[in-house]
Amino acid sequence: MMRFKNSFVAAVAVALAAVVVSSAQAGTITDVFRFSFDNISVGALTGPASSVAPGVSATWTTPNYGVENFGAPYGNVGIVRFFSATTYQSIAFTTPQALYIDSLSFFYGSNGVPGYPTFDVSVVFDNSSLGTFTAAPGNSTFDRTLSGPGWVAAGNHEIKWIVPAFTGSINSNTAYMALNDVVLTAAVPEIDPATGGSALSLVAGMLAMIEQRRRRAMLVA
Repeated sequence: MMRFKNSFVAAVAVALAAVVVSSAQAGTITDVFRFSFDNISVGALTGPASSVAPGVSATWTTPNYGVENFGAPYGNVGIVRFFSATTYQSIAFTTPQALYIDSLSFFYGSNGVPGYPTFDVSVVFDNSSLGTFTAAPGNSTFDRTLSGPGWVAAGNHEIKWIVPAFTGSINSNTAYMALNDVVLTAAVPEIDPATGGSALSLVAGMLAMIEQRRRRAMLVA
């Protein structure tokens, strides 16, 4: 009988773990935030997202030049010039709950950098790279979608677009890097990972209790 209980509780623990792990994928994909820049004034160096999920706040920042209007079909875009590994555009956002980040998509545009026919751009989420892509010679425009980092905790986070090769006094001069239609998507979990973890701890405690009783019964026998 005791072995049956042990097996049953162990099976429950395994099943619960599987539910917690898969809860993100089972959740609904939603936009965490979107930046179209149309709601930010030309010349502004910072501004809010055009839309956010409930409870989320998000702010775009650039160190120079600010928003520019590129005309049709792009409209307003976020701009940085003299970009480098330390001079870059970034988005800071705060989420009230843990999220499973699914993807980051955006429009990217740049013009030629003197002396650098191509250069790599790295997209960094907190301290982890989401990916690196190469800007082609001359005018380069394209849409890009990168996979997200997976689970992120509730709280403050930052995404930045940097050019690692440009350091110190080496930068892009007056060449520009433009961003538009920046969208971060996430799967809202059906089970909060913290709650799921507590449930797993409870089951583990039950397993330990049953094992202890089993050993006592064997000693008495």
